[in-house]
Amino acid sequence: SLGLVELRSTFASSFHTPSDSRLSRVELRQGLEKMGVVVPTADLDRCVAHFDQSGDGLVDAKEFIAGMRGEISESRRQSIREAFEILDVHKDGVIAVQDLKGRYTVAGEEGATEEVALQKFLAQWDCYTVHGVVSKHSFANYYCDISALVEDDQYFTWLVRSVWGLVGSGQGTELFQFKQEK
Repeated sequence: SLGLVELRSTFASSFHTPSDSRLSRVELRQGLEKMGVVVPTADLDRCVAHFDQSGDGLVDAKEFIAGMRGEISESRRQSIREAFEILDVHKDGVIAVQDLKGRYTVAGEEGATEEVALQKFLAQWDCYTVHGVVSKHSFANYYCDISALVEDDQYFTWLVRSVWGLVGSGQGTELFQFKQEK
């Protein structure tokens, strides 16, 4: 089974050109078939109606993924915003390798320098990044995708905080702070 990150990547690969992020019914059918999903015509029509938020008869990746994951709670959105604000050290609206230095451990990356491990880490965001940086919008999309897999709001908040070494009450209302190394 595909997760939303893999689904986004697979969906993107069915576009006919890199600049065209919209799919016709035929292209949507082909993309779903690539993922092993065969959809009868009547179901495909209902599928397009569900995902096509703009009403243009086409489905773009954003509409498709948003339709798959659903909405997330405000407390989850707040956790995502706060994490991004802390990680965006230079306050330039993106997270780059230099922003993560000293915050991401390279433990388990045998023989890798911190720079190589960080580049490898950012490479996993290839569905979300442009030019090796993660924008606030891309960061939020990534965690909205993950949110679809986590039922409990408090657990999601804990997950976002623990991944980035942030401390807090788990309520999603206070500013995060990085743990101080001793």
